[in-house]
Order: sequence, then C-alpha cells, then structure tokens
Amino acid sequence: MDKIDNVNNKITIVPIQDEIENSYLVYSLSVIVGRAIPDIRDGLKPVHRRILYSMYDQSITYDKATKKCARIVGDVLGKYHPHGDQAIYETLVRMAQPFSLRYPLVYGQGNFGSIDGDTPAAMRYTEAKLEKITEQLLGDLDKETVPFRKNFDESLDEPEVLPAQFPNILVNGAEGIAVGMTTSIPPHNLNDVIDSLLCLIDNPSITCEELLRYIKGPDFPTGGIIIADDEMKNMYLSGKGRVLLRARITIEKQEDGEAIIINDIPYQENKALIVKRIAQLARDGVIEEIANLRDESDQRGIRVLIKVKKGKKPEVVIAKLYKYTSLQKYYNANFIAIHQTEPKSYDLKEILKDYFEFRRQIFINKYNYLLRKAKDRLHILEGLLIALDNIDKVIATIRKSQDTTTAKNSLMSLFGLTKIQAEAILDMRLQKLTNLESYKIREEHQQILKEIDRIENILKDDFSINNEIKNELIKIKENFGDERKTKIISGVESEDYNLDVIKEEVVVILTKNGYVKRVSSTKFKTLNRGSKGQKGVQLEEGDTVKTILHGYTTDNLVFITSKGRAYHLMINDIPDSEFRHHGEHITSFLKLEDDENINSINIVNEFPQDSYFIFITKKGIIKKMELTLINTRKSTGINCIRLVEGDVVVDSIIMKNDEEVIIVTAFGYICRFSINLINDIGRTAMGVKGVSLSDGDYVVNMTKAEKEKHILIVSERGYAKRIPHEQIRLTNRGVKGVLCISNREKAGKILTVTNVTKDDIIVLITKKGKTFKTLVSKIKVQNRNTLGIKLLSLDSDDLLSDISKINISEDDEDNQITLIDPEE
Repeated sequence: MDKIDNVNNKITIVPIQDEIENSYLVYSLSVIVGRAIPDIRDGLKPVHRRILYSMYDQSITYDKATKKCARIVGDVLGKYHPHGDQAIYETLVRMAQPFSLRYPLVYGQGNFGSIDGDTPAAMRYTEAKLEKITEQLLGDLDKETVPFRKNFDESLDEPEVLPAQFPNILVNGAEGIAVGMTTSIPPHNLNDVIDSLLCLIDNPSITCEELLRYIKGPDFPTGGIIIADDEMKNMYLSGKGRVLLRARITIEKQEDGEAIIINDIPYQENKALIVKRIAQLARDGVIEEIANLRDESDQRGIRVLIKVKKGKKPEVVIAKLYKYTSLQKYYNANFIAIHQTEPKSYDLKEILKDYFEFRRQIFINKYNYLLRKAKDRLHILEGLLIALDNIDKVIATIRKSQDTTTAKNSLMSLFGLTKIQAEAILDMRLQKLTNLESYKIREEHQQILKEIDRIENILKDDFSINNEIKNELIKIKENFGDERKTKIISGVESEDYNLDVIKEEVVVILTKNGYVKRVSSTKFKTLNRGSKGQKGVQLEEGDTVKTILHGYTTDNLVFITSKGRAYHLMINDIPDSEFRHHGEHITSFLKLEDDENINSINIVNEFPQDSYFIFITKKGIIKKMELTLINTRKSTGINCIRLVEGDVVVDSIIMKNDEEVIIVTAFGYICRFSINLINDIGRTAMGVKGVSLSDGDYVVNMTKAEKEKHILIVSERGYAKRIPHEQIRLTNRGVKGVLCISNREKAGKILTVTNVTKDDIIVLITKKGKTFKTLVSKIKVQNRNTLGIKLLSLDSDDLLSDISKINISEDDEDNQITLIDPEE
C-alpha cells in the first residue's frame, strides 16, 4: 500500500507490518541500551547507576549514617528512574548482598535477604549507605570527567556513565536479558583483574591467552570450586563458554562414623532448596546412603552436615550429590556489553582494552578540568598581586568611587585588570593586606604555576597518563584487594566424583611388552621374609613385569616414555582386572610410537608453581623442568626432553628446589645432591650430566632424599636392606657416587631405591609375575657396604622386576592385609 498523507487530519497511513517492525526495533534498542545490558565502561545498567548517583548526590556515603531505603528509592524514582519502586528496591538490595556481588556496592542495615532465599524486609524498615569501594566508581565525578544528560523530565542532570576507577564489569560481573540477546559475565577477583590490566598497559600487544596467566578464572562470592578446562579458556578467548562449578565438600571422620560437610554452594543457588532436595532424594531412596541431614549454617558460614550410614562410602554420596542436585552446575557466560550506545560481543582482552581507553579519556578530562581551574585561579592571583604591589593606589581608587561598578571599571582601566580580577580585588578582605597574607598569596601563585606545568606535562605525555592510571589501580588493589573465594583446579587435579569412579586403593601393573592393568590392593598376600611369592600375574610368553605402582582410582597418572614424552591417564580409565588376565595394551590408551616404551609413571594430581619434573636418562643426563609445563592433555603426548642418540629416559620424579635427589646405578653406585645445582629449562632442552658412569654401568632409577626415612635398596635377586640417609654423603652433580651394596655377584644388579618408613608395606613382583607384600619393618637397617637380607626365594630362572610401597591402613589389624587367594 502506498503511503497516504491526510494533511487536514495529520494522519499518515502506512502498512501495519512496517509499523510493527519499526516500533519493535525501537523498543528492542530501548530495552538493550536503557535497561538490560550493562555499559562496558562502568559495568552498570541505568538503574544501578541511578541508585548509586542518587545516594552520592544525597551524601549517603560510607563515612555517613545510613538512611531509610524508602527515602533512597523515592529519590531515585522521583528524580531519575520513573519505574516501579519494588524494582528499584530489589536492585538496591542485590547490590548490598554479599552472596550476590563479589564486592558489594551498598552497605545494608537490617534484613536484606539470605542465601536461603528469604525475602528482605520492606523498604520502610531497612537502611543503607554506599560501601567504601563504591567511592572508587564515583570518584572524580565532580571534575567533569563524564558527560551528563537530562533526566526523564529534563529538570535535572544525571551522568551517562560513572568514572569507574576499576573494571567493575569484570570485578562484579553482570547479567541481563534483553530482546533477542542475553549477557552473562562472571565476577572476578579484584587483584587478578587489576594485575591483568596493569600487564595490558605495559604490553598492549599481549595476547588474550597470555592474559590468562593473571585472570585464572572467575571468583564467585559464594566460593566453590571451578574445574578449569578448555571450555573456560574458550570463554575468555571468544566471549562465549561455560564454567564447571561445584560446591566445596569435605569428608569428616566423627566418633560415630563418617560425615559429609558442604562448606559452600555454587553461585546463584538457594541453600534451603538444596537441603530440601537432598532430603527428598534420601527419602526416595536415590541417595540411600544418607543416615541424617542437618543444616548447621550460622553467621560464621555455611555448614550442611550429611551423616553417612555405616559401611557406606561417602564418595558415593558425594558423586550422587553432584549428579542429582545443583551442588554441581555450569555457569554459562556470554560477554556482551554496551559500547558507544550499541551492544558488542567481547573477549577478555577487548573488555580490558575498551575499559583502559575509557579511563585514559577520564584522566584527560580530569586534567583538562584541573588545568582550567588552575589557570582560572592563576588569573585571579595575578590580579591580586597587581593590587598588592599597588595597594595605596588601589585603596585610593576604591575610596574615590561612588559605587561598586565605578570602582570595578576604574580598577580595570587603571591597572589593566579583567572584570574577574577586578571583582576578586573588591571581594578581598582587609586582612589580606597584612604581610603574612601577602606572602601566602605569592606562595600560592608559585605553587599554581608549578601545578600548571605538571598537568601540562602529563597531558602531553601518554606515558605519564598511563603511569597515573597504574598508580591509581595499584592503590585500589592495596586498599580493597583480597584472597580468592573460589578455588580453581585443573581437570587433572579434580576429585573425579561420579558414580563410575569410586575412590578405591589399587595397584597398577605394567609389563615389559606394554600390557597394563589395575588390581585391587587387597588381592595381594602379605608374606614373611624369605617366602615364595604367590603365582598371580598372568603374562604372555616372554613378557615380564616392568613397573608396579600403588594409588587410587581417582588419581591421575603421568606416563613418561623412553623418548621423554609425557601422557596423562586416569587410573580409573584402566579396566579393573584379575591377576590371571593380561590386561590392556598401553597403546589402547596412549598414542605411542613403535619403538617407544613407558619407563616411568608418576601420580600427579596437582601442578604447583614451585614444583619441578626431574628426568634422568640411562646415560646419566638429568633435567629439571617446571611441572606446570605438562599441565595439558595431548593425545600425542608432550615432549619433555631432547635426547642424544642411543639414550632413553629411565625415571622421573617431582621435586621442589630445596630438595635433594638420590640416583642409583645398576652396579650399585649411589650419589646424592641438591637439585638447586640444576637450572630449570624448557621442554625442548636436553639436560646436564647428573652422574658419572663406569663402562657397562647405567642409571637404574632415582628418588628424593627424605631424611626422616630410610633408603630401601633392593637387588634383582631379592636382596634388600635399609640404610640411613647420612651414609650417602652430599656431593655435586656429575660424580660417580659411593657403593651401596657388597658382593654384587651374589646380589645381582640393583633393581631400585626408594624411601620407606617402618610402617610401610612393599609389594614385590617378579619378572614371571609372582607377587606378594611384606612389611618394611622386617627388613633390617644396615650399613651401605653390606649385602642385605634375602627377601624371598626366587626360582633359578626368575628375578625381581619392580616394587611398590603402600602405607598400612588404620583399619588393618596387627599390621596385616587380609589374605585373599587370587585363584579362588
């Protein structure tokens, strides 16, 4: 239909579909910009900004008394935000709730609701004032730093944005549902955000991924644990993603059994509803292991106690809690904010970059304002100085004048003053004519000149402006920075609580031909010294047992290959087996090359910054590398060391800088030195000489020096002894060491060394697969130059292959493990 203008009736007829489309677009934009999406600069929606500005305008600041919330709401509604009073009050309440905002912007007095979902008291009962940190959002508002606009009835001015001296959009996060889009930005720790921004200022070319060294993840006000993974990383790199968040749950041993303690809950969850849900699941038999449930939370924090029935595993209860309740959830993120009146999708670096550009402009505006004020004051002082230098003439001129206007005009014409200067002279009190006051005016004049020079230098130099911003951020960090509330752990470090992974003590067995399996540790017999081992591990013809390792199904294994590559694998991913089964070939789990073997296995559940992976090769080359460099899962493995031709990695351990390493060779030479003597290097470097070797000798393995323990030395023919650490003198790296066993022809080659206590149990396994346990306390402490005692009788064609140690459980009676015949 063509457009028709009715001039007389002032009516324009248009197609209804066009009008609906245009009106809807106007409405959508109004909701997006005017209500639902926060501004990238101060991280606030209009209603939040108006509440804070209204309280600031009324001087309801942190250092003043609180005022009734009804008064605050009324002021906001009447002056700036003509919408529902309850909507304004709900927003005010949320800004005061410590479980809603990481850094609350409003201090509330009275009932402001609870994490149990209790509603706040009516606004006529509650009172509020600004928090101290909110001053950093409003600071310099009076220095023309931000533009103002007219309010809804054009009777007052309100700021378009607050100066925001810290990136509130990241610190407190933001959420909003608009027309056709939503935003969800999680809160972060103030220290982390400021550190990342300082880094960006110093290095504008820094990548988004490099910024993640400073912002490790969200920091929610309710605490919890974040399981860091690629999805969280992508959230920062692309602006979209999700974070796996779970409650902090611990297992507590009590006199009448075990209990599970819930110490905090995921962000935006209702504790009362969670407790109600758990109770319902217990009644319905879904979590039948629960004997009792109590909410013991008080003003000190959250504590929900769940008593576990006797004989039931608390790990099963935790797994079910995470599966059937909101104690584990995903926080979905979408980084959208208003930029120059339009919604924009952001990644982490873009948020910081746009905020920094905003702060630069704030500082430029601030210093231009200060410069103008300083020049205005200088102009007046110059007039006053002229008057002081001609005080008699000035007084005479004023006395001869009939009125103020005449006096002003006379001063202007006689002394060449401006109108402003003349008025300042006329307003000057007589006490200013004293010598002391005259001196003060001249001193102020000099100070103003210096201040103008300082400000002009700052405005001319980008580096100076950046330094001003950095100093301000550092001061805010010092005044308001705090420890993280939310713990971040990698997927490797996390307790894998699910119904398929129950924490169980197991032994992992790896054979020379590459077969691996896990067996429950209770399936090993405890034998006396000198006994023959049980026939239990089934091997292929020609295969031998290579490594045996004690751990739990929830542990993460790091396999180090002969070529120096690292692979991750959860113990639970290895199928549970019986002794008579061969197990699965390691290539079913790891992508190894044809000539590559597993030569070392470590349990690595954490990746602290101060820990190192130490590698030793068969030819005695040792290398130290930061443990964090392998905190990545790659199907093709992670290269950890460059090897010379013919050399292989034989062992690896995790150590700290203040620890000592003990290296032993097949011929029985042993040396001990501090790993401080080794520089940590990158993954592709080769290493340095760790031990000097005789012809035909080679490195067997290494262990940490734990001085409160004994060193257990075991030979391939079943001889063993314990020796004190002090019998191995501390030396430099690269030496040959001292002999640790006599009569090598009888003992055979050294199989391994490890640290033990008398309360340990060792599991031994022979090349033919015979296995048994024995108590370390049955192995004598001897000197290093002795043969040792014979642990077990071996068949003439059999040798020991490996050992592993375990601690005696508190539940084991008389230091014995329950005997189970694997062939029964």
